[in-house]
Amino acid sequence: MDNKIQFMIINGNVQFLQNSTMDHREWFISLGGNPNDFEQVIRGFIMGNKIVFFKGLNFNYDQQVMNAAIMYSEKIKQAMNNPNLEVYCGITISSQGAKWEPVVKINDSELQKEKKEEQIINDKAFQNQYGYIGNESMLEIKNDYNDEKFLKKAIIVTIIIMILSILNSIFFQKIGRAVIVTKFDIFLSILQVILLGTCIYLYKQKNKYAKYLAIATSIVMIFTFNIISIILGIIYLLFTVDQKYFQKIENLIKKKKIKE
Repeated sequence: MDNKIQFMIINGNVQFLQNSTMDHREWFISLGGNPNDFEQVIRGFIMGNKIVFFKGLNFNYDQQVMNAAIMYSEKIKQAMNNPNLEVYCGITISSQGAKWEPVVKINDSELQKEKKEEQIINDKAFQNQYGYIGNESMLEIKNDYNDEKFLKKAIIVTIIIMILSILNSIFFQKIGRAVIVTKFDIFLSILQVILLGTCIYLYKQKNKYAKYLAIATSIVMIFTFNIISIILGIIYLLFTVDQKYFQKIENLIKKKKIKE
């Protein structure tokens, strides 16, 4: 077994040893390991185009070794910068001087399954830190769109936003001499009203796509570059994502009324 790289799995980490005269046991002890624990240490070689996992003095393998091979082989491939390494467990001890051969090969399907599961875990960790990715929304919508009370409130808020949006459009068209109002601005104003009206309809129909249209509508309002429309768009976006901001305002107003 020339030109081999040794590895051991210690405390869930893969450690490597190359170009050393030490065997696994000597290496384990040099790292501060208890000699009595060595029999249970999962270790192996990288030789040729193979990764071989085993444990015990007779290079045995069991289900624990096979599980470790499935779990850690991808990390070893990455460390060796060789995704084509084949994965095996156990070594057949032949007569002295003969070539040692691995016993059982881990199927690629098992390795791919572990790789996918690891990717899912990594994706979830990323999502927890940065929000949803892939086909999911970057915004975490916390409102319960199956709640009748919320849907009624959503309809009322959308109607108010639509009325304010219409008044805002009329106001800016009346002062058109002082403010440049293009055809595109007029188109966006009309589009806002149409989208808001559609949101109201979808909310009444309890349509699951209402929240997505509401988000799209708020984005259109923000990108009109009209200060009042931008403010209305931000308010509508915040409400669509999480109504708790508005509940806090409601609670403050109620407290003030009680004090009065």
